[in-house]
Amino acid sequence: MTRLAGMVLYLLAHTALAQSAGDCAHTAKAPSAQAGGPTLAQPVFKGCARDARCGATAQVCSWTFVASGNDLPREKHSAYKKTSIALSSGALVPAFDSDAPSGSTYSVKGCFRGSVRSAVVLQNNGALRSNALCLLGTPPANPVAASAPKAPAPVADLPKDAKVQRALILAAYSEGIKGYMFKYPSAVANFYRNGTLSNLNESLKALFRYGTLTGESMDFERGCAALQGATRQAIEPVMTRPGILWEDHRLVVGRGFEHHAIAIFRKGTSMEAGYVLDPWLSQTSDVNKAVFTFAAWKARVLYLVAFGKPRLED
Repeated sequence: MTRLAGMVLYLLAHTALAQSAGDCAHTAKAPSAQAGGPTLAQPVFKGCARDARCGATAQVCSWTFVASGNDLPREKHSAYKKTSIALSSGALVPAFDSDAPSGSTYSVKGCFRGSVRSAVVLQNNGALRSNALCLLGTPPANPVAASAPKAPAPVADLPKDAKVQRALILAAYSEGIKGYMFKYPSAVANFYRNGTLSNLNESLKALFRYGTLTGESMDFERGCAALQGATRQAIEPVMTRPGILWEDHRLVVGRGFEHHAIAIFRKGTSMEAGYVLDPWLSQTSDVNKAVFTFAAWKARVLYLVAFGKPRLED
């Protein structure tokens, strides 16, 4: 394909996106492209599928896109580390996953509920940022296919005491993360109980492909973004029950170097008045080591606060 033909396709794609129902207007909030950064074009929606790490009511949706420019990442691990999802707020969060690049074609995946309102951003090996490329698509209304739909079982209201509800949330959280860590073991994480060392191990597994020899996965399941999704999945059965007095949100601190967790707080209050569920810090499901007041959690990640203060992602 000639450069001129490529530019024509690029302009046509962006013209079509601009005519959509405002789904891509938010990309103006995303960090701007940097001189010398990649140019992204031609997004192709590949569909959505259920994945436990997205929670009970969300799905993982995937796209391919074309990247051009100098010094692009060329293998799966590097491309994954340099691919971000731009949310409607403009915040950049790690992509759910990606496949190995094929020529100029790259991929990105993310967790979504309902319609998609996001964009993809790619950095080259020199950390120069691309344009924010709109991602459009709509997950199926019913994420769980069933051959014979059954009437939902009645769900009892929760006790009206906030402390009792919090105990139920934390019990579900601990049990869910315990099962998740059993499903995705990590000898390094379990021995050192340290998120930073776990991230280093996950990166090395992906780079040198030794995870299959140890019976471990190589898709960053013990990283903070994956554990954030596992946390939300674990507590969702409680958070969606009638009479819940609490709300949960994805939480991020830092910028460029970021860390992700889940914040819970009483409805009508702020995140600072609540708690942070963060199994990544100590790589454990023990609520005594994985649940913090907001102030205590902020003190644990103070080195990241300098790059970007804690903020809600949804």
